[in-house]
Amino acid sequence: MIQWCSTTFQTLSRNERTDPIWRTIVPEEALSHPFLMHGILALSSLHLARTGPEPARRASYLNRAVAHQNQALALFRELLGDVKESNAKAMLAFAGIVVIYTFAFPHTPEAQDPWDCVDDLYQVLVLTRGVQQVIHAPQDFTSFLGDSSFGPILQVEEARGTIPEDTTAMLTQLRE
Repeated sequence: MIQWCSTTFQTLSRNERTDPIWRTIVPEEALSHPFLMHGILALSSLHLARTGPEPARRASYLNRAVAHQNQALALFRELLGDVKESNAKAMLAFAGIVVIYTFAFPHTPEAQDPWDCVDDLYQVLVLTRGVQQVIHAPQDFTSFLGDSSFGPILQVEEARGTIPEDTTAMLTQLRE
């Protein structure tokens, strides 16, 4: 938890308005929602495995990350069909944590199937779509979340500027 509150929360935070939400409010929500607590611990363990100063403990942190993530997902799945005001904040926070966890989980470079990376990217896109479904769960919860302490997470600032030509070309190729 110290890892989360000192460093890991920043992987989800976009700016100084969302920092206190991920650093303080999300852990407070996790006290009432075990799936969120396990998600926080999973991402923190993964973060320690990837950035910790002790490479010898990497496998231990990865094992903890997987164990916490498995527990979190099992508990989360039970509630997916029952998003309500009492768990909406925790569901939204966990959905974001799952996406980051999936992106951050290390993969072996000697993978047998060259399509594994595409499958992994597809999984991240499916999870991101799940975040959108949680956000757009019953509309009364969307307004509740927007008016709550989680409001800044849902407020996305428009990106200004032009997309470089090479990026536009790659996105077009990906779309095709």
